[in-house]
Amino acid sequence: MPPRRRASLSTPSPRRTRCRTPSPRRTPRRRRLLLLRVVAASTASRRAPSLTHTRRAKSHRETRRRFAWPDLKRRRRDPDHAKDLYVYEENGHKTVGSCRWNRGWLKGCFPNMPSDPSAPVRCSGSTMGSRDAMLTYVDAMLAASDEFMCHRKGIPSDQGYHNFLILSGRHEANGLRVVSNKRGEGVVHTIGALNGGDVPMSELGPLDTKWKIRDSVKGYITNVDGSMSPVVHQWDRWASEMSRWLDSAFVRDNFIPGERELFDRPPSFVEYDPATCTDMPWKSAHRSSCAGLRAEHHDWVSSPPERRPAKEACCKFGGGIKTG
Repeated sequence: MPPRRRASLSTPSPRRTRCRTPSPRRTPRRRRLLLLRVVAASTASRRAPSLTHTRRAKSHRETRRRFAWPDLKRRRRDPDHAKDLYVYEENGHKTVGSCRWNRGWLKGCFPNMPSDPSAPVRCSGSTMGSRDAMLTYVDAMLAASDEFMCHRKGIPSDQGYHNFLILSGRHEANGLRVVSNKRGEGVVHTIGALNGGDVPMSELGPLDTKWKIRDSVKGYITNVDGSMSPVVHQWDRWASEMSRWLDSAFVRDNFIPGERELFDRPPSFVEYDPATCTDMPWKSAHRSSCAGLRAEHHDWVSSPPERRPAKEACCKFGGGIKTG
C-alpha cells in the first residue's frame, strides 16, 4: 500500500490576472467609420497646409517674382544654356588700357596677347554659370595658371587670368559662350570702381544723388533701370555711405525708411577763383596735394611735421592763401 502524502500547511498563492479593458467589438459598421475618419484626416491635411508652410510658399513666390529675370528665363529655354558663362563688367571709365592695375596684370604676364585697350574690365569676384560651365571655367583658370605662372613673375592676380581668358577667346575654344553684363544691368552689380581712382574728380559723388543707383529712402542699391540689385559686389568701397544703413537694417534690425539721412553727407566744395586763392602745401600718406582730395576728405590732416587740416590748406574747402 503506497504511503500517504502529508498535507502541506502552506496556503497556495492566488493566481495573478491582468485587468483588461474590454475592447469594443469591431463590427463591419465600426470598421467603415474608422476608415472614413482616416481618409477625412488625410484629405484635410492636404487641403489645409500649416501656417508655416503657407508663409514659406508665399515667400518663395514673392522671391521668385522679384528676382525672375526675363533674360535668364529666356536663356534657360535655350538648349545651349549649360554653355553660358556670365561675367560682370566694372565702371565704364575703367578699361584694360586705362586702369594701371589691370593693364599691368595683362601686359606683365601675357605680353604677346593681342587685346583691345578699350575693352571693359570684368571683375573676377563675380562669375556665374551652370555646373558644367563653372567646372570648365575653373579648369581653364587652373590650366592658365600652370601655363603662365604669373605668380613667379611677381603678378599674383586672379583677375589677370580672368580677363585674359575672356579677351583671348579661350572660353569659346572650350565650348563656352561668354555673356558679358554691363554694370547695373545684370544679376550682380559691381559698384567699387565708381569710387576708384579712374573716375574723374568732376564725376565723383554719392550713390543716390550722383550715380542714381541707390534708393534715397529705403537705402538699397538699384540697377540702372531702378529695380533692386539682387547681388551687390564691393559695397565696402562705399563704407562711409553704406555702413550705417547696413548696421541698422541687417544687424540691429531697427531701420525705419525716411527717419533720417542714410549717411553723413560731406560738405560741398566751395567755389573759388584760382587767381585769388592758392592752396597751401599739403601731403599725406594717401594724397600728395589738395588737388587729389575728395569732398569726404575735408577732415583729413597732412603728415608731420605740419599736421595741417585740409579745411585750412585747400581752397576748395574754404581755406588756402587768399591774395588780391
